[in-house]
Amino acid sequence: MVLNGRAIPGPQAQALPGSAAMLELNFYSGTRKLSIDANGTTEILAPLIINPATPANNHILFRNNGTSLGILGSSGSLYGNPDDFVYIYAYGSSNLEFSTGAAKRLVIKNTGNTGIGTDNPYAKLDVAGDIFMSLHNHWNQHHPSEQGSFKVGMKSGNTTDGFSGMQVTTKPYGEGNGSILQFFTWGFNTAFSREVMRITEEGNVAIGITSFPPQYKLAVAGKAIVDELKVKPHAAGWPDYVFKSTYKLTPLSEVEKFIKTHQHLPEVPSAKEVAANGIEVGANQALLLKKIEELTLHIIEVNKSVESLNNQMSELKQENKKLKTRVVQQENIVKRYIK
Repeated sequence: MVLNGRAIPGPQAQALPGSAAMLELNFYSGTRKLSIDANGTTEILAPLIINPATPANNHILFRNNGTSLGILGSSGSLYGNPDDFVYIYAYGSSNLEFSTGAAKRLVIKNTGNTGIGTDNPYAKLDVAGDIFMSLHNHWNQHHPSEQGSFKVGMKSGNTTDGFSGMQVTTKPYGEGNGSILQFFTWGFNTAFSREVMRITEEGNVAIGITSFPPQYKLAVAGKAIVDELKVKPHAAGWPDYVFKSTYKLTPLSEVEKFIKTHQHLPEVPSAKEVAANGIEVGANQALLLKKIEELTLHIIEVNKSVESLNNQMSELKQENKKLKTRVVQQENIVKRYIK
């Protein structure tokens, strides 16, 4: 070894021409593998292998005047001093790529777009594949460490007051497994984010309301408008049975008495009951159809009575005409005798 022109036992070394303080080490091949100039700049032209006897020492430590700036560990992790920054960057316009198993896994383009599973990300984060998120790393969502929530969306400012997006909330400990999907919006007319919709672990959907009876698949607090609404009630409840010969039709006289007493049709809920319990669209449509069918049967009976009366009246008219003819004949006879 040669250090500043002095021979030192060890691997072959030489001083570079024109340099008063340059260390050059040549191993085996006789070509330069490592050099340190007068400013302390180190150039390594061969792989650097760190293989200490103690695994805890398997790292590179960066210092500045004795202050630790960061550590590059054997696992590939990079740590920075809390008061400083540690950078990983690609030179010039190159992309920064991370690979495992001889395949690219993550790409950061020179535009700043990041792709996972794709080489051509079209957004700040472009993922080709599934994304799984959890509060911790426990297999059982029922575990106390998994209780809480996390958000995916947009926020305004440095607080969560202006959050718009989706929040996944696990059920409180002791209430079993399951998560709730909550959707929030925020605008200039509201001081805080507001929940506008949630989906429970059973698949029930609530819009504008956070608590509702579990037997309903959809609960809406407010008005709704649709181009078309299709309701499929049970076929057994559809009132075709009204037209069967065995059906007992309530007489109109009894219906009249019921209306005078209760101020609504039989079987139809009162205004007070509707205000308290609402109505079920399918059942209500079936009930209204039943009343229409009953009314149709009453109309048919009334029509039969009217037709019968019309026939009787026609017969009476014929009899009356005959009587008038006979009266005229009798009058003519009487007039002849008088003369």
